[in-house]
Amino acid sequence: IYNQICNVPQTGPANQPLTNGNISSYMDAEAQLVLNNMPIPNHPVVDTTHGNYNWVTTNLVDNNLYQIRGRVDYAISDQNKLFASYSLERGKSYQPATQYGPNAQTTMGGLNSPGAGLDSPLSSHVMSANLTTIFSSSLTNEFYAAGVFFSQVFETRNPAAVSKLPAMQASGNQYQGVFNNGTTALPSLTDYGTDGLPFQNLVDPSFGGLFTKKQIRIAGDNFTKLLGRHTLRGGLFYQYSSRSEEHTLN
Repeated sequence: IYNQICNVPQTGPANQPLTNGNISSYMDAEAQLVLNNMPIPNHPVVDTTHGNYNWVTTNLVDNNLYQIRGRVDYAISDQNKLFASYSLERGKSYQPATQYGPNAQTTMGGLNSPGAGLDSPLSSHVMSANLTTIFSSSLTNEFYAAGVFFSQVFETRNPAAVSKLPAMQASGNQYQGVFNNGTTALPSLTDYGTDGLPFQNLVDPSFGGLFTKKQIRIAGDNFTKLLGRHTLRGGLFYQYSSRSEEHTLN
């Protein structure tokens, strides 16, 4: 069980002899909880070209999304032409491992999030409008406006599955210092190499999980004047953008 990680330990914390390096009876309660959330190996380590993974699974993801789009073209008069469009996309996607995709890497093994992964409700709104006014055969004006709003949340399907609260209660809440920050989430496992350690980023549900909200608003006005063989064009442009996110990775 220590292959490619370290030497097999021979004694425990007080020099007790160990059988086959088994240290389970001396492990920290939180460390036991982390290990108990790992899947049992289901694949022999025989393929050295793909990271020597010993746990392999196929995630089948069903995303339930819908999109509605409408557009109106309206000739108000011979001089004024208007079009407007609106698009809505909404639904819920599923992430078995972590936010924005799986943990699997080319040089390291990835684990799914305990408790059946993450749900990710999302919605987006896209709007645009354009009004063109023809004042004369040589002068036109174009006013336009558009906006985009996007919102997405990552929610742990089973918060209890990624919680270290049972370990804290069993040990009398001995975790202080960096652990005394109000979070109840298990530590994440991250690694950057091929030394056999797993890779698992967990969303911390203690403070509401992860979210992102983005929006862009633009507007402008352009006029065009023909002067003989020359075209004179000028206008104004306005843009506003904002982005708010919360990253509570433990």
